[in-house]
Amino acid sequence: GMRIPQLGLGGGGLEGREGREAVVAALKAGYRLIDTALYYGTEKDIAAGIRMAGLSRADVFIASKVLQKAHASNEQVRASLQESLKNLGSNYIDLYLIHNPRAGRIKEVWSLLLQLREEGLVRAVGVSNFGVGQLDGLRAAGLELPEVNQIEVHCWRQLPDVVEYHKEHGIATMCMAPLARGRMFGKSDLASIAKELGRTEAEVAIRWSLQSGYIPIPKSINPERVVLNAADGFDLPKKYMERIRQLDSG
Repeated sequence: GMRIPQLGLGGGGLEGREGREAVVAALKAGYRLIDTALYYGTEKDIAAGIRMAGLSRADVFIASKVLQKAHASNEQVRASLQESLKNLGSNYIDLYLIHNPRAGRIKEVWSLLLQLREEGLVRAVGVSNFGVGQLDGLRAAGLELPEVNQIEVHCWRQLPDVVEYHKEHGIATMCMAPLARGRMFGKSDLASIAKELGRTEAEVAIRWSLQSGYIPIPKSINPERVVLNAADGFDLPKKYMERIRQLDSG
């Protein structure tokens, strides 16, 4: 399969000048994956940020998603992709995802995504927010399984069943909201772990995600935070990984 960079920038909220600057900060800090969706309205700003950072399209791995209401017909799915390509100023997307398992005509749209990959318009295909049952539904229909499932997995919501299924079937786990949107900071043992290691909770949460073999895509528009979120320069010893495993509250 293809190599997906292990750390990405979440693309919701990256509009305008601030968004472009966050993209530049991420790329300068070594991020090479940017996640977006037609629905987010950020694709043009992301493309501009890549140019501002002095990088070419080929240097950056871009993930985008089908517009949910485009599931109504195959023509609309193709139109959704064309619009994303136009916004990104590109003739391909590295990873194209179904945004929501409840968007309708899932098997048909999934078959079309596989076809778009054959046509070279997208390089890899995946899904977002799928549970084990929904993944298994694709398998039962005799369809190839996604290369990636983008789900909300973090220290406090570890979804062992889904992640186990991913491992068994060679599906990469991409973590949206790897920081639980900051809502759990200061409320669990992660705070003490961070203190013991002299790191922020965000750094520890992302480091956990990376060491678990996942692809975290933290979202921030603050350039300093974007750099910190790369969680560079330290490893979590086993005993800390074990303590974090106990934070899981489903």
